[in-house]
Amino acid sequence: MGKDLFGNKIEKKIDIAEEELRNYDNNSFEERLKRLKAINQNYPFGQLIFGSDESSRIFEEAIHSYIFGQYITTIILAQAFIERRFQEYFHIRLDDKRAKYTLDKFIKEFKGTGFLPDFLIGKIDKIRLKRNPFVHHRMPLQKDTLQARAFNLGIHSDKLLQNDAKDAIDVMFEMVQRRIL
Repeated sequence: MGKDLFGNKIEKKIDIAEEELRNYDNNSFEERLKRLKAINQNYPFGQLIFGSDESSRIFEEAIHSYIFGQYITTIILAQAFIERRFQEYFHIRLDDKRAKYTLDKFIKEFKGTGFLPDFLIGKIDKIRLKRNPFVHHRMPLQKDTLQARAFNLGIHSDKLLQNDAKDAIDVMFEMVQRRIL
């Protein structure tokens, strides 16, 4: 610290943005660390093949969003990754028609075919349905909104959202482990 013309210490001005970020880091560190350890323990990292650069970045950002507690972002990005996984599968096989499908169309086409187990197709559809109220407007308390689901399940919406994000990450990792590309 410097001194002014009279020899008094000049107090460092508080940078509010820096203080806010330090408070966030301190207050959320343990929870972030717990989520990171769970990711590292449950999902071995290594030489994973993701497809395009965009898919790889979506995958990484979904994981980081989950670790940082950005659960809506996690759900949206995980669903985007899963959809791209299917699109890239068909793009590689020069099936341009199916490479343009949306996730809903993939789900309808694959159910009961053995392409992926139906239990996994069902999980993918649940991720899609949980994502929809965040990207498509819903009326308050419409049956698929977070608040309505939380009320019907008797769980706090924050906990439900965290569970939904964890489910989305689980399915995203399942898609990578199946290596359909």
